[in-house]
Amino acid sequence: MKRTILITLVCLAIAGGAWYAFAKPPLEVEALTPATVTPDLIDGLKDTTVTFTTSFSESVRSPQVQVLLPTGKWKKLGKLADKGKSGDQSAGDGTYSLQKLIKAGSPTTFRMVARRDRKTLLVSQSFRSEWVRETIGDTGVTLSYPGDMVVSVGGAQNEKFRAIHITFDDKEIVLGIDQVIPQNQSIIEWADNQTWPFNRPWQDEMEVITVAGQPALYDRSDGQTRAIIRIARGKILYMFENGTGMDNENAFPTDVFERIVYSMSLN
Repeated sequence: MKRTILITLVCLAIAGGAWYAFAKPPLEVEALTPATVTPDLIDGLKDTTVTFTTSFSESVRSPQVQVLLPTGKWKKLGKLADKGKSGDQSAGDGTYSLQKLIKAGSPTTFRMVARRDRKTLLVSQSFRSEWVRETIGDTGVTLSYPGDMVVSVGGAQNEKFRAIHITFDDKEIVLGIDQVIPQNQSIIEWADNQTWPFNRPWQDEMEVITVAGQPALYDRSDGQTRAIIRIARGKILYMFENGTGMDNENAFPTDVFERIVYSMSLN
Protein backbone atom coordinates (compact mmCIF):
# COMPACT_ATOMS: atom_id res chain seq x y z
CA MET A 1 0.00 0.00 0.00
CA LYS A 2 2.77 2.44 0.95
CA ARG A 3 4.58 1.60 -2.28
CA THR A 4 1.42 2.31 -4.29
CA ILE A 5 0.98 5.69 -2.63
CA LEU A 6 4.65 6.54 -3.20
CA ILE A 7 4.44 5.65 -6.90
CA THR A 8 1.26 7.78 -7.24
CA LEU A 9 2.95 10.79 -5.64
CA VAL A 10 5.99 10.41 -7.88
CA CYS A 11 3.76 10.27 -10.97
CA LEU A 12 1.87 13.36 -9.88
CA ALA A 13 5.11 15.23 -9.27
CA ILE A 14 6.43 14.26 -12.69
CA ALA A 15 3.15 15.27 -14.35
CA GLY A 16 3.13 18.57 -12.50
CA GLY A 17 6.72 19.24 -13.50
CA ALA A 18 5.95 18.44 -17.11
CA TRP A 19 2.96 20.83 -17.08
CA TYR A 20 5.14 23.58 -15.59
CA ALA A 21 7.85 22.97 -18.16
CA PHE A 22 5.52 23.13 -21.17
CA ALA A 23 2.93 25.70 -20.04
CA LYS A 24 3.43 29.12 -21.64
CA PRO A 25 4.00 31.86 -19.10
CA PRO A 26 1.86 34.98 -19.64
CA LEU A 27 3.49 37.52 -21.94
CA GLU A 28 4.50 40.93 -20.72
CA VAL A 29 3.16 43.59 -23.09
CA GLU A 30 5.15 46.76 -23.73
CA ALA A 31 4.39 49.75 -25.98
CA LEU A 32 5.88 49.69 -29.45
CA THR A 33 6.92 53.21 -30.42
CA PRO A 34 7.29 54.96 -32.73
CA ALA A 35 4.64 53.49 -35.02
CA THR A 36 3.18 55.43 -37.92
CA VAL A 37 0.65 54.86 -40.68
CA THR A 38 0.81 56.83 -43.93
CA PRO A 39 -1.59 58.30 -44.84
CA ASP A 40 -2.53 58.93 -41.23
CA LEU A 41 -6.20 58.92 -42.22
CA ILE A 42 -7.19 55.81 -44.15
CA ASP A 43 -10.22 56.17 -46.39
CA GLY A 44 -12.43 53.16 -45.84
CA LEU A 45 -14.60 54.06 -48.84
CA LYS A 46 -11.98 53.53 -51.55
CA ASP A 47 -8.87 51.45 -52.20
CA THR A 48 -5.93 53.03 -50.36
CA THR A 49 -2.23 52.16 -50.41
CA VAL A 50 -1.01 52.32 -46.83
CA THR A 51 2.54 52.25 -45.46
CA PHE A 52 3.13 51.03 -41.90
CA THR A 53 6.45 52.01 -40.31
CA THR A 54 8.19 51.43 -36.99
CA SER A 55 11.77 51.10 -35.75
CA PHE A 56 13.69 48.87 -33.38
CA SER A 57 16.94 49.54 -31.53
CA GLU A 58 17.32 45.85 -30.73
CA SER A 59 16.78 42.51 -32.39
CA VAL A 60 13.14 41.36 -32.46
CA ARG A 61 11.24 38.39 -33.79
CA SER A 62 8.19 38.27 -36.09
CA PRO A 63 7.63 42.02 -36.58
CA GLN A 64 4.28 42.33 -38.33
CA VAL A 65 1.15 44.35 -38.96
CA GLN A 66 -2.13 42.88 -37.74
CA VAL A 67 -5.70 43.77 -38.70
CA LEU A 68 -8.67 43.51 -36.36
CA LEU A 69 -11.36 41.24 -37.80
CA PRO A 70 -15.11 41.71 -37.16
CA THR A 71 -14.89 38.67 -34.86
CA GLY A 72 -12.66 40.67 -32.51
CA LYS A 73 -9.54 38.65 -33.30
CA TRP A 74 -6.27 40.05 -34.66
CA LYS A 75 -4.96 38.55 -37.91
CA LYS A 76 -1.57 39.00 -39.55
CA LEU A 77 -1.77 41.44 -42.47
CA GLY A 78 1.88 41.27 -43.48
CA LYS A 79 5.48 41.22 -42.28
CA LEU A 80 7.38 44.37 -41.36
CA ALA A 81 10.80 44.29 -43.03
CA ASP A 82 14.00 46.34 -43.16
CA LYS A 83 15.05 45.40 -46.69
CA GLY A 84 14.64 48.64 -48.61
CA LYS A 85 11.43 47.60 -50.40
CA SER A 86 7.67 47.37 -49.85
CA GLY A 87 7.65 50.92 -48.54
CA ASP A 88 10.94 50.62 -46.62
CA GLN A 89 13.24 53.52 -47.54
CA SER A 90 16.61 52.00 -46.69
CA ALA A 91 17.77 48.47 -45.90
CA GLY A 92 19.42 47.73 -42.58
CA ASP A 93 18.78 51.08 -40.88
CA GLY A 94 16.55 49.70 -38.11
CA THR A 95 13.36 51.10 -39.65
CA TYR A 96 10.85 48.41 -40.62
CA SER A 97 8.00 48.99 -43.08
CA LEU A 98 5.13 47.30 -44.83
CA GLN A 99 3.16 48.72 -47.76
CA LYS A 100 -0.27 47.27 -48.48
CA LEU A 101 -3.26 48.07 -50.67
CA ILE A 102 -6.27 48.20 -48.37
CA LYS A 103 -9.40 47.43 -50.34
CA ALA A 104 -12.54 49.53 -49.95
CA GLY A 105 -14.81 48.09 -47.30
CA SER A 106 -12.01 46.10 -45.65
CA PRO A 107 -11.46 46.29 -41.88
CA THR A 108 -9.35 49.36 -41.13
CA THR A 109 -8.18 48.83 -37.58
CA PHE A 110 -4.50 47.91 -37.41
CA ARG A 111 -1.65 47.47 -34.97
CA MET A 112 2.04 46.54 -35.17
CA VAL A 113 3.51 43.81 -32.99
CA ALA A 114 6.87 42.10 -32.46
CA ARG A 115 8.43 39.67 -29.98
CA ARG A 116 11.41 40.96 -28.05
CA ASP A 117 11.91 37.57 -26.43
CA ARG A 118 9.83 34.67 -25.20
CA LYS A 119 8.39 36.76 -22.37
CA THR A 120 7.82 40.16 -23.96
CA LEU A 121 5.43 41.26 -26.70
CA LEU A 122 5.78 44.74 -28.18
CA VAL A 123 2.43 46.19 -29.28
CA SER A 124 1.75 49.58 -30.88
CA GLN A 125 -1.38 51.60 -30.39
CA SER A 126 -4.18 50.55 -32.74
CA PHE A 127 -4.99 52.66 -35.76
CA ARG A 128 -8.62 52.91 -36.85
CA SER A 129 -9.95 55.14 -39.59
CA GLU A 130 -13.30 54.46 -41.20
CA TRP A 131 -15.50 57.19 -42.63
CA VAL A 132 -18.75 57.54 -40.72
CA ARG A 133 -21.73 59.79 -41.34
CA GLU A 134 -23.88 61.35 -38.67
CA THR A 135 -25.91 64.38 -37.70
CA ILE A 136 -23.78 66.31 -35.23
CA GLY A 137 -25.72 66.73 -32.00
CA ASP A 138 -28.66 69.13 -32.32
CA THR A 139 -26.92 71.43 -34.82
CA GLY A 140 -28.84 70.20 -37.87
CA VAL A 141 -25.51 69.61 -39.64
CA THR A 142 -24.74 66.17 -41.07
CA LEU A 143 -21.14 65.33 -42.00
CA SER A 144 -19.00 62.39 -43.06
CA TYR A 145 -15.62 62.08 -41.36
CA PRO A 146 -13.00 59.43 -40.51
CA GLY A 147 -13.90 57.41 -37.45
CA ASP A 148 -10.57 58.25 -35.79
CA MET A 149 -11.62 61.87 -35.47
CA VAL A 150 -13.18 63.24 -32.29
CA VAL A 151 -16.24 65.43 -32.84
CA SER A 152 -17.59 67.80 -30.19
CA VAL A 153 -20.08 70.67 -30.09
CA GLY A 154 -19.60 73.96 -28.24
CA GLY A 155 -22.47 76.24 -27.28
CA ALA A 156 -26.10 75.56 -26.39
CA GLN A 157 -28.91 75.26 -28.91
CA ASN A 158 -30.36 78.68 -28.02
CA GLU A 159 -27.06 80.52 -28.37
CA LYS A 160 -26.33 82.64 -31.43
CA PHE A 161 -22.88 81.16 -31.98
CA ARG A 162 -21.98 77.49 -31.84
CA ALA A 163 -19.01 75.51 -33.05
CA ILE A 164 -18.40 71.95 -34.16
CA HIS A 165 -14.82 70.82 -33.47
CA ILE A 166 -13.38 67.94 -35.50
CA THR A 167 -9.97 66.86 -34.21
CA PHE A 168 -7.36 64.19 -34.77
CA ASP A 169 -4.12 64.35 -32.75
CA ASP A 170 -3.05 68.01 -33.03
CA LYS A 171 -5.08 68.74 -36.19
CA GLU A 172 -8.43 70.50 -36.10
CA ILE A 173 -11.32 71.60 -38.30
CA VAL A 174 -13.79 74.06 -36.79
CA LEU A 175 -17.25 74.67 -38.19
CA GLY A 176 -18.66 77.89 -36.77
CA ILE A 177 -22.45 78.28 -36.84
CA ASP A 178 -23.17 81.97 -36.43
CA GLN A 179 -26.54 83.76 -36.55
CA VAL A 180 -25.08 87.01 -37.84
CA ILE A 181 -26.87 87.54 -41.15
CA PRO A 182 -29.57 90.20 -40.70
CA GLN A 183 -31.86 88.81 -43.39
CA ASN A 184 -32.10 85.78 -45.65
CA GLN A 185 -29.18 86.13 -48.05
CA SER A 186 -26.99 83.97 -50.22
CA ILE A 187 -23.31 83.93 -49.35
CA ILE A 188 -22.66 86.06 -52.45
CA GLU A 189 -25.09 88.75 -51.33
CA TRP A 190 -23.57 88.61 -47.87
CA ALA A 191 -20.03 88.94 -49.27
CA ASP A 192 -21.01 91.99 -51.35
CA ASN A 193 -21.94 93.83 -48.15
CA GLN A 194 -18.83 92.96 -46.13
CA THR A 195 -15.78 95.10 -45.44
CA TRP A 196 -12.85 92.85 -46.35
CA PRO A 197 -9.22 93.34 -45.24
CA PHE A 198 -7.98 93.54 -48.84
CA ASN A 199 -8.32 96.14 -51.56
CA ARG A 200 -9.28 93.92 -54.48
CA PRO A 201 -12.83 92.64 -55.08
CA TRP A 202 -13.59 89.60 -52.96
CA GLN A 203 -14.12 87.61 -56.18
CA ASP A 204 -10.37 87.91 -56.80
CA GLU A 205 -9.61 86.37 -53.40
CA MET A 206 -12.18 83.57 -53.17
CA GLU A 207 -13.64 80.87 -55.36
CA VAL A 208 -17.38 80.30 -55.56
CA ILE A 209 -18.20 76.61 -55.04
CA THR A 210 -21.32 74.64 -54.06
CA VAL A 211 -21.73 72.97 -50.66
CA ALA A 212 -24.95 71.40 -49.34
CA GLY A 213 -26.78 72.75 -52.38
CA GLN A 214 -25.78 76.31 -51.51
CA PRO A 215 -23.19 78.65 -53.05
CA ALA A 216 -20.09 78.85 -50.86
CA LEU A 217 -16.90 80.91 -50.76
CA TYR A 218 -13.57 79.05 -50.70
CA ASP A 219 -10.72 81.15 -49.28
CA ARG A 220 -7.51 79.15 -49.70
CA SER A 221 -5.32 81.65 -47.82
CA ASP A 222 -2.81 82.19 -50.61
CA GLY A 223 -2.65 78.53 -51.53
CA GLN A 224 -1.74 77.27 -48.04
CA THR A 225 -3.23 74.14 -46.50
CA ARG A 226 -5.12 76.27 -43.98
CA ALA A 227 -8.36 77.40 -45.60
CA ILE A 228 -11.81 78.82 -44.90
CA ILE A 229 -15.10 77.91 -46.57
CA ARG A 230 -18.19 80.04 -45.87
CA ILE A 231 -21.80 79.02 -46.54
CA ALA A 232 -24.99 80.96 -45.81
CA ARG A 233 -28.51 79.64 -45.37
CA GLY A 234 -31.29 81.75 -43.95
CA LYS A 235 -29.76 84.00 -41.33
CA ILE A 236 -26.97 81.61 -40.41
CA LEU A 237 -23.36 81.79 -41.55
CA TYR A 238 -21.55 78.44 -41.57
CA MET A 239 -17.76 78.80 -41.65
CA PHE A 240 -15.35 75.88 -41.94
CA GLU A 241 -11.74 76.53 -40.90
CA ASN A 242 -9.01 74.01 -41.64
CA GLY A 243 -6.48 74.68 -38.88
CA THR A 244 -6.85 77.39 -36.30
CA GLY A 245 -3.38 78.91 -36.20
CA MET A 246 -1.50 81.17 -38.58
CA ASP A 247 0.48 78.28 -40.06
CA ASN A 248 -0.33 74.84 -41.45
CA GLU A 249 0.86 72.70 -38.55
CA ASN A 250 -2.61 71.87 -37.22
CA ALA A 251 -4.42 71.79 -40.56
CA PHE A 252 -5.63 68.56 -42.16
CA PRO A 253 -4.52 67.59 -45.67
CA THR A 254 -6.57 69.53 -48.20
CA ASP A 255 -8.26 66.45 -49.66
CA VAL A 256 -9.49 65.36 -46.21
CA PHE A 257 -10.76 68.86 -45.40
CA GLU A 258 -12.58 69.20 -48.72
CA ARG A 259 -14.19 65.79 -48.48
CA ILE A 260 -15.59 66.62 -45.05
CA VAL A 261 -16.90 69.96 -46.26
CA TYR A 262 -18.48 68.58 -49.45
CA SER A 263 -20.20 65.86 -47.43
CA MET A 264 -22.20 68.48 -45.53
CA SER A 265 -26.00 68.47 -45.58
CA LEU A 266 -28.30 70.73 -43.60
CA ASN A 267 -31.53 69.57 -41.96
